[in-house]
Amino acid sequence: MEEWFVTPIMEKLINTGFQYLGDQVRWQTGMKEELERLRENHPMIQAVVDFASGQEQIRDQNLALNEWLWQLRDAIDEADDVLDDLEYMKLEK
Repeated sequence: MEEWFVTPIMEKLINTGFQYLGDQVRWQTGMKEELERLRENHPMIQAVVDFASGQEQIRDQNLALNEWLWQLRDAIDEADDVLDDLEYMKLEK
């Protein structure tokens, strides 16, 4: 269930972040490092999500994993909101 939305949104977040970064010199240092870290961790995050999504019994019995998946969903939703804001700011220019 979760695997379908993680990859496209994370890839969009990373790509849009780097595009925006090119326009905003003052953000380059910190944001570039964060985006690189996100890019590096993306495959590991996706692997955990793929595994957990296919293991409903484990997910239901492991409260920590279930909580992590909910936090991931929330983070993805927030990232999607940030992307919407960036797109809006681009259109305002």
